[in-house]
Amino acid sequence: MILADYLQLLDFAPIALLVADEKDEILYANKIAEATFFQELKQKEVKHIFSYSKAKWAEIMKTSKEKGSYSFNDSIKKLTGGSIDVNVTCKPIKFIDDQVFVYYIQDVTDQQKIIKELYKEQQYTQTILDSIPALVYVKDLENRIVSVNRAFEETTKLTNEFVQGRSLSELTSDQELAIDFWKDDLKVIKSDIPLRKLIKPLFNDPNRKFITDKIPYKTYDGETVGIIGFSTEVTDRVNLENALLESERNFRLLFNTSPEGAIISSIDGRIIMANATLCKMLHYTEEELTKLSLFDITPKNKREVEASTLQLSILFGDTIEPVERSYLRKDGSILPAMVKGWIIKNEIGTPTLIGAFIRDITNEKIAEKKKNEFRLDLNDKVAVTKLLFNGYAEELQTNVEKLTSFNNLEDTQSYISEA
Repeated sequence: MILADYLQLLDFAPIALLVADEKDEILYANKIAEATFFQELKQKEVKHIFSYSKAKWAEIMKTSKEKGSYSFNDSIKKLTGGSIDVNVTCKPIKFIDDQVFVYYIQDVTDQQKIIKELYKEQQYTQTILDSIPALVYVKDLENRIVSVNRAFEETTKLTNEFVQGRSLSELTSDQELAIDFWKDDLKVIKSDIPLRKLIKPLFNDPNRKFITDKIPYKTYDGETVGIIGFSTEVTDRVNLENALLESERNFRLLFNTSPEGAIISSIDGRIIMANATLCKMLHYTEEELTKLSLFDITPKNKREVEASTLQLSILFGDTIEPVERSYLRKDGSILPAMVKGWIIKNEIGTPTLIGAFIRDITNEKIAEKKKNEFRLDLNDKVAVTKLLFNGYAEELQTNVEKLTSFNNLEDTQSYISEA
């Protein structure tokens, strides 16, 4: 096969083709190349066809010889005006005894337009994502990160370029956490339903907590191709909630283990909480007590006083000074008690609840009664003793007066013997 026959075969190629010699002079352009942009370029050097690559043409030729081929992108002017974007592959081949270079030139104008539009769209989308203060990340179906926003970069100290194409397991030493994250992603991918309000630690800083929503990442035709995550830091809120829970646990422990009865009610007297000691004192369960009010467990003749005391405490004080009160047990009997209460206020100082410690003083009342009875008995004995003593004193006075009336010893002795 002579060179001319070989070159004619190139006319059947679906893309533009050029053949040049070692001096870079064009030997042949196939029909597509001639019809498109090479009709007037025979016997000219290839490098002058391209807009940008001619300045480094020697390097292109050298590289193609060393590697066997070389590809590059450039722009070519069309015969009809304007220019097109092309992808060029230069391949040196040995044809009989001659070294020639074949250039495969593919019009990628439409492709480049699409790429540029996609790039513009990506830039637009990225601008929007970067304006979101929450951490935003996009992951594909293989658990690889596609893109993240600026808030993600600033928080994790990892750039978008660094994390792209990596899975979370490559970015954290906590592999259990990485697996847990991926399980959540799979739930969204498989169910096509978002997961909301997931509270998780930051993958590279377990001391920081984030609340995350994960939603399906879909194409325009509705195909799920990954997930999009939105994470907002809630470290301070979580720490505060944990502190409140710990405080509540400590309060509940103190409340339930108090040797005195303890009760919490609303400001209108509705019972909200009662500890085991008070339940035992009044013979109620806590469930039964929480269906009652303070006035339900107060004797009828004392309810008006109880209401007045509560209102005064709410209006003028934070505490209710120790005061003796009577409460109705479940069986109707009376429990004497000493009560010390306090007003519970919200963060702006508005009274919201009433708390009280209630001490059973039944035994104290019994002891006081016995003491009073003993005092009465002792007083009676003293009075009798005084009466007896007074009687003897009068008799003694009479005898003394009688003795002093005798004028001789015999009469005195005779009186004493008779007495």
